Order: sequence, then C-alpha cells, then structure tokens
Amino acid sequence: DYQGLPYIEDGITKFAHPQDIPTEGKGILFFDEMNRVTDLEMKAVLLNLLNDREINGHKLGDGWLIVAAGNLFDSEEYDTIEFDTALKDRVNIFEFRPESSESINHLSNKYPDHFLIDCLSKNEDLIVTSGKGVSPRRFEYAIKDTRDLDELKDREFIMQILEGGLGESAN
Repeated sequence: DYQGLPYIEDGITKFAHPQDIPTEGKGILFFDEMNRVTDLEMKAVLLNLLNDREINGHKLGDGWLIVAAGNLFDSEEYDTIEFDTALKDRVNIFEFRPESSESINHLSNKYPDHFLIDCLSKNEDLIVTSGKGVSPRRFEYAIKDTRDLDELKDREFIMQILEGGLGESAN
C-alpha cells in the first residue's frame, strides 16, 4: 500500500511509512503493468510519486530511478489503457517491439529443442509484436503447455493445442 497503512493518533488519521519506498542509496523503483491502473486514487499516487518523488510526505531517495512497464494500449490481447496527458507529461515512453527473429532466438535459448521452436523458426510470421496476432508471450505459454508432448508429431493434435493456447490466430 503505497499510501501507507492508516492509523489514528490523537484523533487524527495518519499513515504509517510505506516500507517499500527507498530513502537512501541508488536503485530502480519498478512498476509493472502501469498502464493497467484504472483506480483514480492509485493514479493520483503514481502522479504524485512521479512529480514530487514522494508519497504522503515520504520522499524517494535521490539516487532512485522510477521505471514502469506495460503492454501496448492498442492491443486486443491485453486490458490496457492509454496514459492520460498528465502522466505522459511526466514520463519518457519507449516502445519496444522486438523483431520476430529476436523473439525466436530468446525462446530457443530458453526452451532448446522444443518442437514448437522448430515450427516457429520455419514460420517466423506466426509471431508478431504489433498487438494483433500471436505475441511472443502467448507463444511461450503454448511452449510451456506442450513441454511434455515433445514426442508427439500428430499435426492435427498439435494444432488443437495451439488453438487452445494461441487462439484462432494459430490457423
């Protein structure tokens, strides 16, 4: 709870110091899935942290960098929202869309000798990073789901598995 846990002292509501806010040293404070935050109170907390580097009077240490990540807001695959103007004014946005070959290389290093990697290597257009189609993450889920099926070579059965893990875009 980045606002701090509330407590009452002398009839006044106060907030306990949020233990996660670093006050010294150097590092990165990382927020994942920042563009999925829809709660207005949480957005206000994030804006305050980005703008003033503090939450309820608790300052973030000077040596700390605030970094956030999220999925594409124009994606049909993820329930995301576009950053509003106030947030955009306070951050630098970098869009990372790896090439299919980079995603395949990453997956083949992580899951060597998996039969879906071989299929993907021969059909690079199966994997996309545009937000429409089969993302590297969805393909990785399919690999995880089929780890114990490596000896199966029945194309019809494999396609049923892929359709379940990747949706209709596997056709």
